[in-house]
Amino acid sequence: MNKNGLCFRLMALAFLSALMVTASAQQLKYTSIAQIGTSYKGSVQPLKPLVSQGGQCSAWSPAHWVISGVSPQGNALDLILPDKSMYAGYLSVGIPGSKAYKDTAFASPRAFLNTTISESGKYKVTWGKPLQDKLGMTILSFEIMDPNDSRQGKGVVIYQVTKVPGDIDGYIIESYTAQTFKDLWASQGAEAIAVALSIRCTGGARTYGSTYRSIDPKKIESFYAKEVGLDFAHNPTTGENYWVNVVTDKNVQGAQGPGYYLKSGNDLKKLLPGRKE
Repeated sequence: MNKNGLCFRLMALAFLSALMVTASAQQLKYTSIAQIGTSYKGSVQPLKPLVSQGGQCSAWSPAHWVISGVSPQGNALDLILPDKSMYAGYLSVGIPGSKAYKDTAFASPRAFLNTTISESGKYKVTWGKPLQDKLGMTILSFEIMDPNDSRQGKGVVIYQVTKVPGDIDGYIIESYTAQTFKDLWASQGAEAIAVALSIRCTGGARTYGSTYRSIDPKKIESFYAKEVGLDFAHNPTTGENYWVNVVTDKNVQGAQGPGYYLKSGNDLKKLLPGRKE
C-alpha cells in the first residue's frame, strides 16, 4: 500500500471510530423486561445438566432440551427442543482484522450477527434497536422469516464485543442467542433466554488467544433471571436444581419459613436458594 493509501486508510478508521463512539453514546438503555417482551410463565421446574462430548461446553435446562451442535474448538454450543420450537445458543469467537477488512459478512459485530442469525442470508432477519443494560451487554431483538415455514421466529441476542489489542480491525464477540416461534415468544422466550445464559464453554481461549471476557457470565445469568422473573433453588437432600417463579412459587407461610417449596407426596420440602453446581 502506498503512502497516500495508508493515509486514507487511517483517516477512514478514525472516522469509523468516531461513528462507533457516537452510536454507543446514542444507544438506548435497557430499563425493563417489557422491552424484550417475555417473562417466565412456568412454576417449579427441575433442571438437568447437559454436557457436550469432550466436556468443553455445558448448560442447565428443563427436560426435553437436547444438544444439537457443538464446535470442535469448544467455543460454541447449540441447544433445541426436538420439535424445534425453541433454540438457545452460545458463541465466543475472534474475528481477525484481515478477515473483517476483506469480507463484508464479518466487517463489524453487527454484520457478523446478521450473517450468523440469517445463516449467511438463507433467512431474512429484521432487527430491533440495540439496548445496553447496566452490565454493559448489548441486547438486540430480531424476527426471522423462513420462506418455507409458516411459523416465523422471534428472539434476542445478548452480546458483548471486545477489541483486540494490536489488531485495529479485529474483534472478539461473545453472544447468547434465544429464539422461539414468534407466537410462543411472550410465553416461552424467557425459558430460551435462561437456557442460553446457562451455557458455559471453555474453548473460547483457543479461538483467538483469549476470550477477553470483561463481564462475568454468572452475573449476566443472574441479572436476566431476575429480569424474566425466575430464580434458582435446589433440593438440599438430593442436590437437584430447579427454576422457580419469583411471583407465583414463593410460599410466605411455609412451615419452615418463607421460601420455595417442593411437593413430595403429601409433604412440602423447602428448597434452598441458589443452583448447586
